[in-house]
Amino acid sequence: MNGLSIDIAWERPWALVLLAIPLAILFWSRRRPAAREIATSDLATWRAASTPGAAARPHTPRRVLLALVLALAALGCAALALAGPHSSAERPQWTCVFDTSPSMSLANGTASRGEQALEMARRLAAEHDADLAIATPTPGADLFGGWPPAAHSAGVAEPAAFAEWDVPGALWITDEIPHERPRFAGFVASGGVAVPGPVGVDGADRLDWDGEHLVRRAGEAPVRRLVLEGLRSDARDEPLARVVAAWAAARGIVVVSGTRTEQEDSEVVLEIRIGGQFAPGDVVAGRDGWRATGERYGFGGIVPGIPAHLTPWLRAGDEVLVGWQPGSIDVSWIPGEPAAAAAFAVSWARLFDESVRPAHSIVPLEERVGAGAAAAVAPTSAAVGVRGSPAWILAALAAVLAFGALLARAG
Repeated sequence: MNGLSIDIAWERPWALVLLAIPLAILFWSRRRPAAREIATSDLATWRAASTPGAAARPHTPRRVLLALVLALAALGCAALALAGPHSSAERPQWTCVFDTSPSMSLANGTASRGEQALEMARRLAAEHDADLAIATPTPGADLFGGWPPAAHSAGVAEPAAFAEWDVPGALWITDEIPHERPRFAGFVASGGVAVPGPVGVDGADRLDWDGEHLVRRAGEAPVRRLVLEGLRSDARDEPLARVVAAWAAARGIVVVSGTRTEQEDSEVVLEIRIGGQFAPGDVVAGRDGWRATGERYGFGGIVPGIPAHLTPWLRAGDEVLVGWQPGSIDVSWIPGEPAAAAAFAVSWARLFDESVRPAHSIVPLEERVGAGAAAAVAPTSAAVGVRGSPAWILAALAAVLAFGALLARAG
């Protein structure tokens, strides 16, 4: 016959040691008081002791008062609540936040730094009886070199943005121990030695780091493509198309038409999408010393149609005309000839330079340096099973018992 079994786990098992406090108090309160010595040299004392009816009472153990019992019970409940009991069905879940900087794809022995950090996260979660929860990916997030794996796509952030995820239950998966340790989140850092290799491109040449110096590899720059989607065939002589072509030629990037899915993804370093639905009415916009009148376009029947997760770059009033993120730019406005052509070209070229991502084989020098030693720190657990949780019930019971002890003592 199966009996009733209660499978309880503890988030902070060390707190169970605090149960010794009420037990020690109870033991101390029930100790037999030491016999008192009465000096009989005093005549008044002798007379009082010899008075009829003044027979010595037999000694009895001190009775434990109700207030003491309630207070000890309150301490016990508080200690149990602090230990964080929960059933095995209420295992804490840690939200993985993946570092997407290029260094995570570097080899560290037989695996990449990212793969090693993920394995460390699994082991840490197993040690703490926790599950690794997967967050929703940042919309349109551009994950470098296939990291993290598609099966583990999750919350993503550059290390500088980890502070936004410093919350209970969050686990940062990175390669280098954070310079500013999180207050609530945990982290796993794979560590790793320096990895020499390609660090940049200069025209048709590739720049390599050999561990000490930069070496120029003439004519060995990787193929890089700029996908231009949605540009009308009759718009290739317009100002924006001219700037795109000139910028790409200066940086050795091949401009292709179509969609990103039609290209080899590892070679695409920038995608510029231009809205396909014309919206009547010209719009005047500008920045960085230039202004131009242009036509509005939208995406998917929405005007202006710039996705909310993109960083606005050009506005007309409250309307976002151009937005960007690393690896892509969305444009819902085709400018005519600007009043200041040079300023126009420089302004858009800066946007392209900021948006373009490195080719997958290119990892900046600052990412290739050693990441130090490996480390793992568990996060502060998020609340588990708040409604009906034993910890909350015990905490509430401790408060009620403590209040009862005060009333009993006052009575």
